Amino acid sequence: MQDTSTDITGGYIFKADRGEIMWVDYTSNSIPVNYMTVHPKAESITQEQKEYISNYYFDFAELINTHNQSIDVGFPSMIDIPSFIDFILIGEFSSNVDIYQLSTYFHKDVQGKLRAGPVWDFNLTFGNDKFKRSNYDLWQFSSYNNRGAKFWTELFNNPTFRCYLSKRWHELTAEGQPLNRESVFAFINENIESIADAITRDCTRWNHTDRHICDIDSIKQWITKRIEWMNDNIGSCEDCQNQNVPSLAISRINYNPKQIGMTNPDQLEFIEITNNSDEQVNLTGIYFGGLGISYVFPINARLFPHKSAIICSDSIAFKEHYRQNPFGQYARHLSNQSQRLILYDAWGNLIDEVTYNCIPPWPQEPNGQGSFLELIDLNADNSLPENWRAAQILSVKNRNKDIISIFPNPFSEYIQIETNSAKTTYSIINAVGIEVFSGESAHNTITISTQNFPAGIYIVRITSGGETICQKIVKG
Repeated sequence: MQDTSTDITGGYIFKADRGEIMWVDYTSNSIPVNYMTVHPKAESITQEQKEYISNYYFDFAELINTHNQSIDVGFPSMIDIPSFIDFILIGEFSSNVDIYQLSTYFHKDVQGKLRAGPVWDFNLTFGNDKFKRSNYDLWQFSSYNNRGAKFWTELFNNPTFRCYLSKRWHELTAEGQPLNRESVFAFINENIESIADAITRDCTRWNHTDRHICDIDSIKQWITKRIEWMNDNIGSCEDCQNQNVPSLAISRINYNPKQIGMTNPDQLEFIEITNNSDEQVNLTGIYFGGLGISYVFPINARLFPHKSAIICSDSIAFKEHYRQNPFGQYARHLSNQSQRLILYDAWGNLIDEVTYNCIPPWPQEPNGQGSFLELIDLNADNSLPENWRAAQILSVKNRNKDIISIFPNPFSEYIQIETNSAKTTYSIINAVGIEVFSGESAHNTITISTQNFPAGIYIVRITSGGETICQKIVKG
């Protein structure tokens, strides 16, 4: 969290709970909900800060309660949808009695959207409540007295939000995912041995019989019923599958600039986003999500075809050093080691994601040596380190545009590779890392038959014109 004295838009942590009340929401489903700030603390928060964050709360709650879901001025413009979805799912999956009304945190960074979380206080969960409120066959926002603020129910009843909630639920409960029943059971089994000694001490301390095995069986049965009930009651996600997102790519990252004179290196950081399409992109609602930097693109900002926008940590220092105007300025700073950059649309649909690193196989020169990361080809998979290089010239002329093209993607019977070099080597690697095809060509156009390839995800690795790139392709 940045110092709130420099920017009243953040950072804040507040919660619904018991404590020194800052404001009360009387539009709850049962009893009023009390809110208090955790950062700044009650004894140090200014009146201006208190008014800002409480007004922000009531504004977004009102937008939700009045069903204003426009991406420019509706509730998606004020809250980080993915964090609210995950907060609800974790609370409801565990049937947490204290969620919504109590033990519910929110946090807001400088310039950022409001996020729900972190989650905590899970003692009255998974059926473990002597008052029998943590049941597998109900929603906690619509049961008993601890229903919380009205906006939680309105979010669930909003068809668009509920569609994304259902989509995320089915993602998390798919085979191999964290909330899949077998994954949860495996986690429980892995921890049985590690707490064996504690079980014995607990029985001795409280003079009761060891019922641990029975309790494990009971919680597994409860989890099975809970997942089945949520599957039956969470609703369809059909209407929000396969959402179209703009073709924006994170194309340059200056995460650890070299010291220049007396300028703090952090002031020279920047991220470039490129519109890799023939269509103009309206940037309304697009933002950097997750933890780290905070930036929301202005309403009705436009990015023209094949043009780039640079956002930086300090617009004045950037202009003075690079001799050009940045598009905008983000809050906080990039990690000098590794950070996940996530670009979302207003509803939390993933547009692009890069997790850079300062260690090989990522290029080393951008780590404080005066270079920055640059995507070699805009059509390449920018999640792979081999598709990045070190660069020093901040100019579009420095980019070898369209060095390689691979299509169609998804593919079925063939793929075609086009390059601007007369010598190309290539290989195709399946999802488990096995090379299934390779070759070399002296032609600019290469056609590869893929009729015998099983459906799935592949990586095409191509070396052409002194550059090597890797790109994901999919056979449907």
